[in-house]
Amino acid sequence: MCRAEMRWYGFCCYFDSMRFVCIFFLSILIFSCAGNDQSASKDSGLVEVGPNKNGIKATSRSSYKLGEIVIVVLENTTDSTAYLFQPNHAAIQKQQDTNWIDLRIIPYPCGAPGAPPGYQPLESYQEIDIHWDQRESWCDGSVEDPLNQLRTKEVKSGKYRWVIRTNDSPEKNQVDDEVIYLEFSIK
Repeated sequence: MCRAEMRWYGFCCYFDSMRFVCIFFLSILIFSCAGNDQSASKDSGLVEVGPNKNGIKATSRSSYKLGEIVIVVLENTTDSTAYLFQPNHAAIQKQQDTNWIDLRIIPYPCGAPGAPPGYQPLESYQEIDIHWDQRESWCDGSVEDPLNQLRTKEVKSGKYRWVIRTNDSPEKNQVDDEVIYLEFSIK
């Protein structure tokens, strides 16, 4: 090999090893940044249930930190209208041993006349979000002034589930509802 070929060969070897080093460090940088999402907890996988016979699919994270807003997304996956029973009133249960206990969550201020229970339409391929602030709430009837009756309490760590009632008609009663249970944990 002549001297010129040796220089070219050495340069190519140097270039190949530098390219390897650059790719190596670049991949470390990319993967270390990808795992640095501070907005989600470590176990932030999604849980999806459905669609049920009324075409409703429910999606939520599987785990939330204490104090985080809990969100469920309900989607109508059909060409027809489906109906949700009181979607603005979060129906949530907590697991205690092997039983599921309803949480107290009032949908209206104490003393305020609430709308009668009923169904809300969810149009074809429409989706809505329902939010819960991880608080139980109730009215303390021992206080005369309704403005001072509201009591709240933050929930504790544990296993919880959304209870979502769906129907294919607003005229039917709750006996005919198709119920979706979507479990999540609070840590």
